[in-house]
Amino acid sequence: MSLEVADIFRLNKHKLSYIDGEKWKVVNAITSCRTGKLGAHVFKCDSCDHAEISYNSCRNRHCPKCQSVSLMKWILNRDSELLPVHFHIVFTVPDLFKEITKYNKGVIYNILFKSVSETIKETALNPKNLGAITGFFSILHTWTQKLKLHPHIHCVVPGGGFSNDKLKWIKSHKNYFINVKILSEVFRGKFSSYIEKAFNNNELIFPFNLNMLSDKYNFKNLLILSAAKEWVVYSKPPFKGSFWVVRYLARYTHRIAISNKRLVSLTENEITFIWKDRNKGYKIKQEILKTSTFMHRFLAHVLPHRFTKIRYYGFMGNAHRKENIKLARELLGCPLYKKETTTIKNNWKDIMTHYTGQDPTECTKCENGHLILIHKSFKPIERRIRQKTG
Repeated sequence: MSLEVADIFRLNKHKLSYIDGEKWKVVNAITSCRTGKLGAHVFKCDSCDHAEISYNSCRNRHCPKCQSVSLMKWILNRDSELLPVHFHIVFTVPDLFKEITKYNKGVIYNILFKSVSETIKETALNPKNLGAITGFFSILHTWTQKLKLHPHIHCVVPGGGFSNDKLKWIKSHKNYFINVKILSEVFRGKFSSYIEKAFNNNELIFPFNLNMLSDKYNFKNLLILSAAKEWVVYSKPPFKGSFWVVRYLARYTHRIAISNKRLVSLTENEITFIWKDRNKGYKIKQEILKTSTFMHRFLAHVLPHRFTKIRYYGFMGNAHRKENIKLARELLGCPLYKKETTTIKNNWKDIMTHYTGQDPTECTKCENGHLILIHKSFKPIERRIRQKTG
């Protein structure tokens, strides 16, 4: 049986120092996922006597074993919105803000989204750059290969936008959307302005180790230092076509920090996992961490309750997205997207079959019949057994 993140927390959660209630909810969800604690569904083959018990998942968005169907639905929806050319743009902030972010995730992440969205929309609308109304979606990504905190925003932006009267499509340069130096300067100004405003409105929390930054002069000096740093923004045309950009970004949309397949071994005090060194041609290496360090790094990426990590802007905003995508395709003269059947979007069986090429209900014993649901329970199985036997 392969090692899982849940195993690490089950065996070592007593080693966690203070964590807030939201993180404890994640720990409890992950350790209970697909166990008797959450109940189960019982299936029986309609051709033979084979029966299977499928333990319920926790459905927590931070769980490495959940969200597969939601991810596939998201990919299917994005495929229907792709235009011929899309650019992948990434916005990052200097490491100077990393410690502040740890204690103010909701505020800082919202500022990050707001700064990025306004930067793209305003620079695109400027006649000196593009002079067009654009639309895009953004995804928050907070971790590095070693699970360290590194908040940044991935954006998928079409290669152009509507004219002000929406009668024509204005194309961007074939190799880039807007000059990254312009994007970087505007982004830096907006982020600095919004975080200073948050400070002045007492929206930021400064624990004892950051208490000096609660002084307005020290905080102002931090902003001055950050202005001298490099605010990295990079953009590149989609590799292998727009279709593959969505699949590349899908690794961040419904996952957190690390997948189970990257875990190598677990001892009493240490965990070993693999990571890819980008600076050395993505060479695969192994990292060894104390189990307590690993758990705290993992939990550092837990998002605030109901925080939205995928957001849509401009003409791709939720209100009129379908109409705008249709108009964009007409102006570009490209064929309209032929939707899959509605059952593929709403039925988990069809979604899994569509993406994996294998029917998940096929009986693994006789390989002729299909598994039929005969019983479902959302009560903990252990409790139900005790009630019946007690």
